This record gives sequence, C-alpha cells and structure tokens, in this order.
Amino acid sequence: MSSSSSLERALRQRLEERKSKSQLRRLTSFPSTSVDFSSNSYLSLSVVPEVQKAYIAHLEQLTASNPRTSILGSSGSRLLDGNSNYAEALERDVAAFHHAPAGLLFNSGFDANLGLERDVFARLHTFGKAMGASGAILLCAPVVREYLINYARTLIYTTAMSPASLAGIRVTYDFVATEMADELRRRLRELIGYTHGLFVSICARYGAAPRPLVRIDAGLPSSPIIPLLTSHPRSLASYCQERGYIIRPIVAPTVPKGSERVRVCLHAANTKEEVGGLARVVEEWVLKTQKEGLQETQPPVQKAHL
Repeated sequence: MSSSSSLERALRQRLEERKSKSQLRRLTSFPSTSVDFSSNSYLSLSVVPEVQKAYIAHLEQLTASNPRTSILGSSGSRLLDGNSNYAEALERDVAAFHHAPAGLLFNSGFDANLGLERDVFARLHTFGKAMGASGAILLCAPVVREYLINYARTLIYTTAMSPASLAGIRVTYDFVATEMADELRRRLRELIGYTHGLFVSICARYGAAPRPLVRIDAGLPSSPIIPLLTSHPRSLASYCQERGYIIRPIVAPTVPKGSERVRVCLHAANTKEEVGGLARVVEEWVLKTQKEGLQETQPPVQKAHL
C-alpha cells in the first residue's frame, strides 16, 4: 500500500469520526435571493453603492497616478517587493484614526495574532467584519512595529496585500467618518433592539416547558450577533435556509456542549420586514418541532432563561 493511500485512509477515518458526531464542516452557498442573516458585514459597507463607487474611483485614481501600479497583486513580501508608500501611508492614517502611535498591516487577524506572539502588547483591529474589507492592523508603539517587521513570520513570509485590498481599506475608513455611516450605525442599533424583542416574545410564548426548544438571553445585546440557543441548531438552521433566510448553526466544539445555537447576524441593510419574516419562520419551526415530539436534549444555559 502506498504512503499516499495510507494517508488518505487516515484522513477519511478522521472525517468519518467527525461526521458521526454531526460536527463535519462543509462549504455552502445560497441563492442570491436569500436574506443574509449570516455574513460579518454588519454595517453593510460591502454592498453600499456609495462605497463601491468610491472604491472604483479610487482605484482609477491610483493607477492613473502611477501606470506601473499592479492593483491585482503586491508581487512579494513586505520585506521584499511588496511594500509601498501607499501601504505605509495607510498604516499611519489608520493608526491616527484609532489614536495609536503606529500600526502594521497584516493579511488577516489570524496572521496578526500569530505574528504578535504572547509577550507583545498591542491592539488588533480587523477589516473583515463591519469594515467590509479584509486584512487587519496591529496598533502599537513604534518599537513594537519594528520588532514585528523583524520577527513576525506571518509578515515576513507572506505576500503583502494587493493595492486593490489596500484601497478597499482606505475607502471604507473614509466612509465610516461620514454622516451616512452614522445613519447606518443608528439603523443597526435600532434593528438589534427590534430583532431581540421579537425573539424574546417567541421564547416567552413557547418557553414554559422545562426544556424549551429555543432560548435567548433576556438582556438587550450590544452586538449585531444574536444567538438563539437550542439543542437542535442544525434542524433550525436548515429549516430557515430552505425558506430563504441564511442563518448558521454553531455547535460544539466551537461552543461548549449545552450552549449550541443558531447565530443571527444583523446588518444595517436588513429591513424590519426581513427580520419579521425570519421570526415567523423560527416560530413555525418551534411549533412543527413540538408537534413532532422533540424537546431540548441538553440542560438549558441558566443565563438564557426568560
């Protein structure tokens, strides 16, 4: 037996073990008509027309000012040919926005954390969620920045972000300082309260059982991520997805056993009508599941009682 077939057999065995525990991860995609309650773009900056137009205009300006600029790739590590005045200016501007003395860009928050190591103090801001872009920046003292340039393997041995990625960060930071962004933040905060109220009402109506099917923390969240705790997260998520609402099941070991949930991610572009539709589907699932005789199989988390 070849070494490659032995390896494949071992890999298959590990995957089967995970599948038997209902923990197998799969890549998924959904129709464009589905309502997004899953992605991380909380302020919806990745779909705001004004941001998209500003991004395209900025790229055109960037290439016009230097025809040799390759917007598709940086051509190397920051320590080789991937650095640019544009990248360094962006680091200074983002650091100033956050009132930090210096900053160092990384391709992702994961890379930044790996490069940071345990004994270096800094603040980390990622661009892949509310900012609607990608990458991250470590905000730190100048000496820490210089240290990371010399010792952070995820910076030294990784191709730097492309000018197109840097431009996306630049444009979104310009936008978040505008009044239009303030309106998006206000709209999102209002939607958080509205959505939480709907789910609290559902849990109150169907939470009299010793082990209710769906539970929620009664306290108003400050985050656009609202967890609905249930020991049947895959069933609930699938039911909603089939009806055009994208929510995700979060199961152990990602969260501790007994705190399995579906995650509802709100965005500034979501409407109250969309939220109301999701709430109705969740309630339908509760009624359907009760009729089928399923109940909570794990003791409920005390924090989530209503």
